[in-house]
Amino acid sequence: MPRPLLTAAVTFLALACADPATTDVTRETLPDGRVLVTYSAGLPVREDTLLADIRIGQLDGAPEETFGEIRSVEMDGEGRVYVLDAQASEIRTFAADGSFLSTIARRGEGPGELSRVNGILLDREGRLLVNDHGKRSVLVLDHEGHELARHESIVPGFGFLWNAVIDTAGTIWQPWSHPVGRAPRAPDFTGVVEGENRGYFKSFDPNAGTYDSLFTGISAFRGYSAAYEGGGWGLPIPFSGGTLSAIDQHRRAWVVDSDTYTLYRMDARGDTSMEVRVTATPDPVTAADIAAWRSGNADVAKQVPDALDAIEKLIPPVKPLMQQLHTDDRSRLWIGRTVPTGAAPLYDVFSPEAEYLGSVRLVAGALGWRPPVVRRDRILMVVAGEDGDHSVVVATLPRALQN
Repeated sequence: MPRPLLTAAVTFLALACADPATTDVTRETLPDGRVLVTYSAGLPVREDTLLADIRIGQLDGAPEETFGEIRSVEMDGEGRVYVLDAQASEIRTFAADGSFLSTIARRGEGPGELSRVNGILLDREGRLLVNDHGKRSVLVLDHEGHELARHESIVPGFGFLWNAVIDTAGTIWQPWSHPVGRAPRAPDFTGVVEGENRGYFKSFDPNAGTYDSLFTGISAFRGYSAAYEGGGWGLPIPFSGGTLSAIDQHRRAWVVDSDTYTLYRMDARGDTSMEVRVTATPDPVTAADIAAWRSGNADVAKQVPDALDAIEKLIPPVKPLMQQLHTDDRSRLWIGRTVPTGAAPLYDVFSPEAEYLGSVRLVAGALGWRPPVVRRDRILMVVAGEDGDHSVVVATLPRALQN
């Protein structure tokens, strides 16, 4: 019999529901045909708390119960949970009650075996798509790990996460960008790096075997290059904003500059069909924030002693308003707010037509860089423990986000 993992975990999911009496929202059609939605008073909320259902993973347990680095999670229609441990290069499955079922894929070079994988995704037929950039392929596995097909990678490079979406026609969409006219730098260059990136959603239709793309715009890039003998660091300017993008199952793309709370929705032709403006005030960058950033980059300071001082002068006075942007299995938009260091991630949730539905605060320890996965009325979150161990918390969505 499979041995159950920790169930009925005492962790919490908070929902902040909109108060219709105080939410000031207008909706109008502009002369160019765009729909403008304005939340001039921001997003007033009230919070409720729900108990999570299960936790999968233990710091000290059987090998199948411990994880090195959970890069991706999925859930099928029967409640089975699929967990990709990128460190171990394994995909493990768990029953709806959290009990271990099997390891369906392991490191190797044969059919169904993994190299360097950064994401998994279930298609509408229940097949598991595995993005293996080590093999430059998207593998198609059944729920037991048998390889059914193999396709060429959608984008020509590596991303830390595979933020792909499958649309209603079965086409896979993946974000991608490349620099515009950026001149090569000398290997020993140290200083500010600036330029522009062209953003896209690349697509692949497994049925037709065709690739396509949707252009989402040009965005500015600014970072810092710190070279030392034998190597170098490429560092972002901390607390700086940038362009975020997401696409839903109906091929509607959302794009936002994270320094603002203004979103643009584009249709499948790349035309802007909606603009959403939310009044919000950014939080200041504090001395504690800068100290934490410097502490986390101690290795850089050892290799390039002046680099952190130079970068600190470039830090903006306020933080961006957003950190994440993605859609769920009902094409709702999830906007990850910037939260204080150490705070649990907070998401605002909107319908595809920009109706504010509520705000969800994830469980304590949920990784901010790893967006939650929403499947039907369940939400899956990757959580880091105090010792760096990873686990998966599965919770039922708040009532306002069900059905």
